[in-house]
Amino acid sequence: MKKISLISLFMIMLFMLGCGSPTRDNDFLAFDQTSNETQQKDKTPTKPNISQNQQSNNPTKPQEDNLTQPTFKVVKTGQTQIYSNFDDGYYQMGIDRNYTRDDKNEVVIDHVTNLMWQDNQDMSDRSLKVNYQGAIDYCKKLALGGYNNWRLPHIKELQNIIDDGRTDPAFDPIFENGIPSYYYSSTKVVDNKNLVWVVFTIHGNVGVADIGGQFYARCVRDIK
Repeated sequence: MKKISLISLFMIMLFMLGCGSPTRDNDFLAFDQTSNETQQKDKTPTKPNISQNQQSNNPTKPQEDNLTQPTFKVVKTGQTQIYSNFDDGYYQMGIDRNYTRDDKNEVVIDHVTNLMWQDNQDMSDRSLKVNYQGAIDYCKKLALGGYNNWRLPHIKELQNIIDDGRTDPAFDPIFENGIPSYYYSSTKVVDNKNLVWVVFTIHGNVGVADIGGQFYARCVRDIK
């Protein structure tokens, strides 16, 4: 009898544990649903906190974008005639050219770029044609105006003294000497070291030429 009573008691306990109360089962179900909802909410992207300035039509740039930008001195091309609507002559953008000529020393000073340009009688001597290396050597050896630190200008410097409002030669008239022809720059063509950038001073256009070609040089020096 004792054995039967113990077995019966054990079965009753298992039955109670297996069935449990409806409230407890519902609690587990509610917990699972709440947990799933919480996980889904966690996956939903949080909207960033946007300030009033950022919501306006003129958003404030991040601080790292508000850096002081370098000022580039780009001079006007010199073209003042309007050939078509909204062309260079219409806008005439850039900084006004500002040259002075030192007649005694036969140099032209560009006050925008702080460069001094050779403008002596050599510039009109047609016998002074040289190849690329000859142009470099000529400027290195030049003694003019009490200075001997002359060099062959790079292509941007040489372009800078071209006046697109003039032709034959396409220089500002403050340059009294010069031959309408090709002038060497010191800038090589990046994918062909046998070619170099030159300026054609009749029209002021830029092109490339072989380093063995016979052209002219106009030297420049930096004003410190």
